Amino acid sequence: MQGGHPDGLSNVLRSRVCKTDGSKKQRAPSFDQSYDSVDEIQISPFADALLFKLRRWFTLYVLATPVIWMYGYWSVKKFKQRKHRLVKEGTLFVSRLQRSLGCGTRPLMDNFFIFTSLLAEEEFYLLALPMLIWNIDYQYGRYMTMLVCGSLIVGNMLKDVFKLPRPSRQQVWIPPVLTSLDSTAARDFGFPSTHAMNALSNPLFTLLYMYYRSGENEVVTFPFYYTVAMGTLWFLSITVGRMCLGVHSPTDLRGGIILGIISAVFWHITCDAWDAWTRSASFVAVQVILLALLILVLNPQNRPLTPTFLQNVLLAGLMAGCTIGSQLYYNNSKVIDIETSVNMIGGLPDIGARVETFPPIVAHTARVIIGYTIVLSTRQLVKIVLVAFVQALGFQPNPQASDIDGAAELKGNRKREARILRGWDLFSAAFVKFGTYLTIAFLITYVCPQAFRALNIPAQATHMMH
Repeated sequence: MQGGHPDGLSNVLRSRVCKTDGSKKQRAPSFDQSYDSVDEIQISPFADALLFKLRRWFTLYVLATPVIWMYGYWSVKKFKQRKHRLVKEGTLFVSRLQRSLGCGTRPLMDNFFIFTSLLAEEEFYLLALPMLIWNIDYQYGRYMTMLVCGSLIVGNMLKDVFKLPRPSRQQVWIPPVLTSLDSTAARDFGFPSTHAMNALSNPLFTLLYMYYRSGENEVVTFPFYYTVAMGTLWFLSITVGRMCLGVHSPTDLRGGIILGIISAVFWHITCDAWDAWTRSASFVAVQVILLALLILVLNPQNRPLTPTFLQNVLLAGLMAGCTIGSQLYYNNSKVIDIETSVNMIGGLPDIGARVETFPPIVAHTARVIIGYTIVLSTRQLVKIVLVAFVQALGFQPNPQASDIDGAAELKGNRKREARILRGWDLFSAAFVKFGTYLTIAFLITYVCPQAFRALNIPAQATHMMH
């Protein structure tokens, strides 16, 4: 998966620290920051050159050019120069904002913003989105899953395209705990803020879905202005919190907000068309997996390695699994509806025709417990199988320092072994992660709803406004 050119053995990611009260706190090295360099995958001279050109074309014309045109620039270089100045100015603004609000000295406010930052983390979505699918509205939950994952993939790729820094950690306060709670430990680039993207795209898409779907908005019973108020609170608490926590400058947030609007409107316009294709296309599994792999292959490849690549692998796996699972769920539902109609005419009972007999709170709780039990237990099994498979092929999806080829280098008066991650080991790690999260999404969108139906606690399959 990885390509491009190495930037030497000096991995700046390993030296980033959070400062508070003059002391240094450092997050324990994770998979993607534990190495000095990443070796390259070499296929053949022709294939390597072709891949490099395709990735460069994709980065420049598909990712960078639309963004710089949107800002009124014709040159990526001039755009980045302007943004670098804005980051420096924004760092001073963030520092002044933190001092004026007393960030770092008011535990209640600090913990509130730390909590709200978790509402845009992948861990929160992995907990919340299945509950939307199972207990609120199957279609809405799937649409939100695709929106969240798609927005994050685009945002992550743009981060690696423009490579704009976050506010300087020497000038702003960052709570030490944030590097443990943030999915990337704030070790990726800053522009655009993917927190701001999802903080706006999620409530905006919800408003569009609830109130502006053709022929359905007249049956919405929840007051529009209450929905707007809650969405605004959600948006402001996350975006303002990113500055109060010192991890984003205003220019990062503005970029995220603009892209969040585009994401929500784009998905609102296209989601039903995507759903229709999912239901009718042949070999959907093959097509979506190939599309996901193409996107990952063209994903910008930075040196030093940033956390965004493996995060995009996870997100692509979720999108593929969600699409595959929803098609099977829809096809299975059609079969059950036909069988139910036949059995009802013949006077025979059918499990698909049963009406939920449990109280709602009992059914909701049962679906959550059963669903997460299925997902978590199967996830572990799938991961074990995939790891064993790639290890049997001679790859190491989670290599330790002792497994890595290295060369002695001087560091001060001491010698140490340079830790170099082999490209094929990174590929195997991506393979395991993609397969694991594809399986998770498939379980959530197909296997779990089938289990609920068998237990007579079927998932909510109707639109949320019906």
